[in-house]
Amino acid sequence: MLTRALAALLLFAAPAWADYTVPEGVGGISHFTTVAGELYESGAGTTITVVTAGTYYQWVSTTAGSCTGTGYAVCSTETDDITIGASGTGTYLVVFGISASGSANSLLHCSVFKEGVELTDCEGERKVSSGGDVGNFGSNCLAVAAANDSFDLRCTSDGNGNTVVVQHVNLSVVRVAD
Repeated sequence: MLTRALAALLLFAAPAWADYTVPEGVGGISHFTTVAGELYESGAGTTITVVTAGTYYQWVSTTAGSCTGTGYAVCSTETDDITIGASGTGTYLVVFGISASGSANSLLHCSVFKEGVELTDCEGERKVSSGGDVGNFGSNCLAVAAANDSFDLRCTSDGNGNTVVVQHVNLSVVRVAD
């Protein structure tokens, strides 16, 4: 029976093409297909205008990164989301990181949404100084996803008419369990 330490060593020593995980409470190793999707933006300075404070507005200037593809995870720059396919159901590690500025002295807040519902354990925020400086923040969480579930990133601010100016952002999902 493999110990968790030995299993972890095998994971790091496995060839790049190997997709292995150690299920919780099981001494053996099972195999499953890695499912992953990524959307990003790099240095564009895209502005999200917050018309109503506290209302989330979707990040809509995405570029598709690495995506497993049809049946698993589809990254769409038309709908600015990552949709899980029929063969991709499972538990996902959802991660976002953002480098942004905004209206002076405002509080920026971004969250990942699944099927239009905020994942409250996958949110982050930062205070913008009076100079409107660029800063980083992000979050990660675990989320169960079924076929056709989609993930997107939305942001808001604490004042009507405030802005969120996106410099760099990355939203990714990786299946960690069936």
